[in-house]
Amino acid sequence: MKKICFLCVFLLAPLAFSQQLDISNNSFESGDFREWVCYGHWDITDSGEDVYFGTHAAVIDVSMGPSNPGRGESNAVFQDIVYAENKEFVVRVYVKTADLTGAKAFLRVEALNEKGNIIQGWDSEKVSGSSKYKEMAVSDKAPKNTVKLRVLGYVINEEKNPSGRVFFDEFLSKQIQI
Repeated sequence: MKKICFLCVFLLAPLAFSQQLDISNNSFESGDFREWVCYGHWDITDSGEDVYFGTHAAVIDVSMGPSNPGRGESNAVFQDIVYAENKEFVVRVYVKTADLTGAKAFLRVEALNEKGNIIQGWDSEKVSGSSKYKEMAVSDKAPKNTVKLRVLGYVINEEKNPSGRVFFDEFLSKQIQI
């Protein structure tokens, strides 16, 4: 009986296996945006109270960008990671919206095909005005023809003159084997 139980555990263990995917400089510990692409006026902070993990975090002051601060305009910091179709994933990040008003922050994940076109996108909940870091996550199965996942820290204006800061720290992605 013990041999059968051990064999079942041994055979079923790979089904629940998850593999860490590479998001380079995921906590911005290089002190810059190495490996990231930024839209808007992003910066790196090393203020202890504004960092979730390590010594740095990405920060956007929405009153300083984008160039057209109208409703519907957005700011984003993102990175593409190699991924395969039909594989389940989980992506998470920690977000603090401090004194943010007139805008919302969230995690966005986009599945891209080999031409770089967006096949499908997912958004986490949207937040503003939180003085503490909050974990945000997105999980699903990458659709057919996915070759990359784009992982974005995203801020969208909901009013004409938003103000305040958003902090993103500790991006993490996992591929789940089923």
